[in-house]
Amino acid sequence: KPIIQDVEAFTLVDASGDVHTCSRRENPELFRLAIGGYGLVGLIASVTLRLRPRQKIERVVEVIDLDAAPAAFDSRIRAGFAYGDFQYATDATSADFLHRGVFSCYRPIEDSSPMPAPRELSADDWRRLLYLSHANKKRAFAEYAAYYLSTTGQRYWSDTHQLSLYIDNYHDALDRQLGATAPATEMITEIYVPHAALTRFI
Repeated sequence: KPIIQDVEAFTLVDASGDVHTCSRRENPELFRLAIGGYGLVGLIASVTLRLRPRQKIERVVEVIDLDAAPAAFDSRIRAGFAYGDFQYATDATSADFLHRGVFSCYRPIEDSSPMPAPRELSADDWRRLLYLSHANKKRAFAEYAAYYLSTTGQRYWSDTHQLSLYIDNYHDALDRQLGATAPATEMITEIYVPHAALTRFI
């Protein structure tokens, strides 16, 4: 497909040194001339690409066992879901450890669908979950799973649905609460494996 399909806008510097923002709506004639290959209308200084059109999506949440996850992902993909993840229990003393997880997937919905304000965790909610994830992992997972289940049916834009609140230097407070003898930090890891190999990998 021609690259023009992926160009939202660009800035063009003309022979007089004037800068023009060009898109299908703003300076559309310059947009067509420059992007159409005629050239000699100016220098393109920057480009805004549309890698994929944004769309409205709806969250669907279940709590499932790891053994069911590969087939569940395959089923969701066949049904047209665009995104998904499986966040498993982290309490090493529980039978659910690395086995039971929150399975969240997102399906495209009509652009005309209403977008009510979503339920979100506050900064205090996140601080509480962060504390529990160190002090009581079983309870942390139970509360996290309950919250996520309560958000099934919520709607988002595809380009912003993964954005979330981040609490800067949150581990400073955790270190004090937990009586840490040395400052600590955490590293988030995402590992991508073929669906069929997921249970064997874990």
